[in-house]
Amino acid sequence: MTTATASLSFATLADFDRGHWHQLQNSEFFAAIDCKGRIKKSGDSTSATAAALRTRLTKQFPTVHLMDSVDKSTALWSVGLESNDRTVALFELAKPNGDQSIDPQSNGNGQARVAGEPDASASLNAVLDDIAEVTAASPVELIVLAELLREHDSWLNDADLVRLWRMLLVESLAFCSELPEPEGEAIAEHQRAMVMIEIPFQAALLFADVKGAAGIRKQAATTANLHLESLTDTDGTPHGRLLHGFRFWLASLTRCVLWADWSATKFWNRESQERFKSVIAAAMAMTDRQGRLPFDTDIHCYGRAVLSVACAGGWKRKSPVTRLIECWNGDAPIDPNAKRPHPKKVDPSPTGQSDWAELAYLRSHWSTDGDRIVVGHGDSMPILDFACRGVPVLSGDWELEISINGAPISSVGEWYNVCWFSDSDSDYVELQWTVKDVVRVERQIFLSRTNQYGILADCLTADISDAVEMRSRIPLATGIEHRTLSRSRELMLESSGIHVRAFPVALDHDRVQKAVGELQVLDNQLQWSQRGEGAIFAPVFFDWSPERRDAEAVWNRLTVTDDRRVVSAAEAVGFRLRVGKSQSVMYRNHRRDGSHRAVLGCHTTNETIIGRFNAKSGEVEPLVFVE
Repeated sequence: MTTATASLSFATLADFDRGHWHQLQNSEFFAAIDCKGRIKKSGDSTSATAAALRTRLTKQFPTVHLMDSVDKSTALWSVGLESNDRTVALFELAKPNGDQSIDPQSNGNGQARVAGEPDASASLNAVLDDIAEVTAASPVELIVLAELLREHDSWLNDADLVRLWRMLLVESLAFCSELPEPEGEAIAEHQRAMVMIEIPFQAALLFADVKGAAGIRKQAATTANLHLESLTDTDGTPHGRLLHGFRFWLASLTRCVLWADWSATKFWNRESQERFKSVIAAAMAMTDRQGRLPFDTDIHCYGRAVLSVACAGGWKRKSPVTRLIECWNGDAPIDPNAKRPHPKKVDPSPTGQSDWAELAYLRSHWSTDGDRIVVGHGDSMPILDFACRGVPVLSGDWELEISINGAPISSVGEWYNVCWFSDSDSDYVELQWTVKDVVRVERQIFLSRTNQYGILADCLTADISDAVEMRSRIPLATGIEHRTLSRSRELMLESSGIHVRAFPVALDHDRVQKAVGELQVLDNQLQWSQRGEGAIFAPVFFDWSPERRDAEAVWNRLTVTDDRRVVSAAEAVGFRLRVGKSQSVMYRNHRRDGSHRAVLGCHTTNETIIGRFNAKSGEVEPLVFVE
């Protein structure tokens, strides 16, 4: 390649040599760009080139200056995706003045770099030197560099602006020269969105005057619409494989929407625009009290910023989605005495489920203190994120170990959603996994929408004479402590402002009695184990009601009969739990033989019943029953 014949554009990406372009003098570099406008004609004058760049960038993004400073740092939404020293240095340059350090190793008390001071310029040039001479810019670094260039008036001097512009052009062209991604390369969906959509789209907008940019932009927008369709259900439920890295995926697409809006460019088609709006509503329903998305441990709550921006202008002022954002921002304080609207009258609903997406989210109501459970079942084991009164309590892989007659059973299998139920009182989802002719496993997830309690249960059914053993475990969320009680098998999970009582109702209440299992915390995981013959029903009942925090709790196994014959635990089993004045009943029929059985005065052929026991009438009031 020679400077006499070389052409620098999106139309000449074959055999792109980024090292060659980084080595050229400014006069050679700008002479070689195949573009229109004053930038190419500015010659050797750094000030003239910088003036042309500022004029062009201001014209391209005329509405950016109207944003609040906190919204301008959209690159910070991807903090945590990469954390090497160079990337952290760039993030520090991108953050608004006065913000705490984003370095995960920092104590958060460092001073922000002040725009325009020499240390900011030196830091930027050190990064650019490293990119040019050592390692090409990573996808996250390209996003931050693009934001710094877009915010050119904030602190960049003429020399820095010219260098950043040409550096980003070369790195973007080098990046686009390697698209599409190598066939067969496995990358996460949030990385694919950044690589295949966001970076090409932003580069095409920033360098719109460079030949071939329009084609790159249109291709990125087309890819985005197909990408959204492939990863979301028609009602907007995101696929379960998005849950790990959900913030980063939303951040990439939301930034594209912003860049398109700033430059008056089309991004979504009409159908995708409506679907993305529904995706955001589903994401909002999965957030905790701080606006964090499930499985996201970000202490800065950047997910809240992503969702706040993504929802702007898309919802009516009084919609539950908008009101939730106002609560996050402190504009609408929570009224604990406010009447909760009937779920059927709420649009959008705070709950959702999709067999195709392999995902369900259960939520009590649209409020920052709402209780919610998110469960994905697309991997060999389900993943679960459980928040009580908006505070995450359990979060991670819901692992399971099984043995039949002393022989371990492989945990590799496919989970299916076999039951979904949601009404004004409760949400319920049941997952199933079957090892043919050996054991059938169900996992039940129940959330009360009105009374601040929930149930996680493992159900195993094998041959009636088999010795069955199981161990279930889920990691505790960050900041959750635990303590055991001296007399009962109750376990307390605690953090600031939340106290969750966990009851292993299938085990004897009193610790002095020998039990067929245990509920405990080991290695920062909540674990429960149980042994049985022919079948196991192992529910753990969680209660986080402040009114019942100190109430006496007693539970016991119920007698189940079939035509006055007391059945064995391998056939069917039931339990009653009393916490204060509240009494709950859990029943499981393992055999699916259509037998008419009785438990606590309730005659049923159902497989599962979860309900309340009315002490006055002596009757069980079902909340959920599974046929």
